[in-house]
Amino acid sequence: MLLNPDFLIKWSPVGRLARVPLGGGSTRELLDNVIDADWAPDGSALAVSHKVKNHCQLEFPSGKSLFQNDGYISDLRFAHAGDKIAFVDHSTYGDDRGVVELVDLQGNRKALTQEFSSIQGLAWAPDGREIWFTAAEGSEPRSLRAVNLNGKQRILLSSPIVLHFQDISKDGEVLINSDTQRDQQVFADTQSGQVRDSSFFPFENLAAISRDSRMFLLNAYVTGPNSDYNLYTQATDGSSPALIGQGAGLALSFDGKWALALDPIHLDHLRIIPTGVGESSSLSAPPGLNYSIGTWMPDGKQILVVASGAGHTPVTYLQDIASGAAHQITHEGHYAVFFNDVAVSVSPDGQYFLTTDGANHYWIQPIGGGEPREIKGLVEGDFPLEWHNDSQNIFFERRGSLDAMDIYDLNLTNGQQKLWTHFSPTDKTALVTMRHALITPDGAHSLYAVHRIYSTLFIAKNIR
Repeated sequence: MLLNPDFLIKWSPVGRLARVPLGGGSTRELLDNVIDADWAPDGSALAVSHKVKNHCQLEFPSGKSLFQNDGYISDLRFAHAGDKIAFVDHSTYGDDRGVVELVDLQGNRKALTQEFSSIQGLAWAPDGREIWFTAAEGSEPRSLRAVNLNGKQRILLSSPIVLHFQDISKDGEVLINSDTQRDQQVFADTQSGQVRDSSFFPFENLAAISRDSRMFLLNAYVTGPNSDYNLYTQATDGSSPALIGQGAGLALSFDGKWALALDPIHLDHLRIIPTGVGESSSLSAPPGLNYSIGTWMPDGKQILVVASGAGHTPVTYLQDIASGAAHQITHEGHYAVFFNDVAVSVSPDGQYFLTTDGANHYWIQPIGGGEPREIKGLVEGDFPLEWHNDSQNIFFERRGSLDAMDIYDLNLTNGQQKLWTHFSPTDKTALVTMRHALITPDGAHSLYAVHRIYSTLFIAKNIR
């Protein structure tokens, strides 16, 4: 079981792995930062999906890596013979697109399917000849599917509702549930305390708020035939969103005229999309690397990006938009702070950005070179959100629980901090978590995303 699972990323809750006797008794806590786990058939040890800083490892036994990626690994299931592990390989952290794969105990890996736009839930069929899973292509709901060890696929059960396969018994009874995801976006005026529901789509992600608080950048996670995302801007007065292009939204330029988006299919490409009049363009990552996130420099002529190669710690680059030239500005091990696939902005004067080692330590890094300065006054679990007006203060988030957060103002020079605003949703029905808040540099407006999951569990019979 996972204790205190953190759902900051929708599809990949991370928690502390614990073991509890079926007959009752004391809980034994085993390992932190675990996404998924499965017992070997003989009960001797656990295979785990382990989040280690910026990457995820499939380990068996715990500590021995059989495979790792820069996204996440879910739905671990041992073959009945105990010689192989089936799992879902998700290339992008926070996105449930993925591929069914197999790995043996020596680390030899094989992909059995193409990448699906959504895939959750996996188990071996009773005879061990197939792996069953629920997945979708394009914008269709997830269906129950099967694939054999040679990669031959078939559809077992289609439905107009979204299915999430849980398990199958030895006699073929299938445990499956229907999932309904709801994202509520709450736009708050810090001074008056007034809040307004700004949600438009049932399943959406707000990636940025303009510095003047007049516009949101958001994705509606309803994929098209090519598994891309629709990207929108929406005025904060509550009017309908306007489609501006495709891609996973990352940031708005300081003047609000341009959006930065990641190509979710080709992670080595970024898209620069006008929010009004203008022509779209694209950028390529340095050879052999994939982008994680990006944000704008104040002049709109360069962007700050985080990129990495497979198995390597991310590093930060300054990339010129006109020429595409990129040069590295951090050493491996430190990289720009980002959350919800969005980078914390560059300081208003364009001189600094915030870096992290992925282990609750944060620094102020000069862009033009020089030694980073560690930020004082933060405790474990605190998270930097945004610069406050100038380059001497930042806002950071502190949580007492998954359904409440406080935003503080921190002076980077003297370490003084004060509570700026507090938020907790009044309706906590089916609440899973809240994402990190977005806040304008003047602190006048905040945006809170409340994530809810409604599920209905079924037992299905006679599926062949």
